[in-house]
Amino acid sequence: MTFEITPENDKYLKSRGKIILNACPGSGKTSAIAYKLTLLANECVTQYGKYSGIACLSFTNVAKDEISTKFEKISSQTLSYPHIVSTIDSFINKYITLPFYYLLKHKSERPAILNTVGFLDNMNLGWFPNKRKQPLSVSYKPSLLKFEIDGTITWDGNLPNSKIVEPAVFEKFAKKFKEWQLDNGFLNNDDSAFIALQLLKTFPQIGKDLVARFPYIVIDEAQDTSELQY
Repeated sequence: MTFEITPENDKYLKSRGKIILNACPGSGKTSAIAYKLTLLANECVTQYGKYSGIACLSFTNVAKDEISTKFEKISSQTLSYPHIVSTIDSFINKYITLPFYYLLKHKSERPAILNTVGFLDNMNLGWFPNKRKQPLSVSYKPSLLKFEIDGTITWDGNLPNSKIVEPAVFEKFAKKFKEWQLDNGFLNNDDSAFIALQLLKTFPQIGKDLVARFPYIVIDEAQDTSELQY
């Protein structure tokens, strides 16, 4: 596969540092990214040594596989160690949350990161009523409780309705379930992103080591990152 360098993509290919590439669908953005990966891979060897590489991250397995395929077609090789092509969630889990969770000193030192924590909906961790004197889990399923970037807890990203539950009751309910999750190590990907942020803030050496391991990070569809991922 031959990649055509144009005046438009040439600026992107030559740029280094923090860069945002805006491009409409079908404009060849993925091909430009794949071609730039060939340039960065060569630079990693000469500038950083054989143990430092590129982390190319996207949101889905389909998207990351598309980048890998384009890279292989352009360069006639695979993007292998020390480089990685991964989803953002997998990168956060593998390189931050899983290896360093023990530093937070919860009862469980290595968590399980699950696609869903639906089993929480059937758990009873105390009496937390809604305003109809029903279990609050009827109105707010615990599996959808979510840490926000400031440490507060919402329900699926929304504040509780004061017509349904007293805010103080919701706060106690939410903290009880999230503390149980953290202590017992049953997380979903949103929990993992929150934990990763706490780890990076509390133990800055983790971030320094990641920068040494991955001096280049390329994020596909970066506009879709959540606040925590960003």
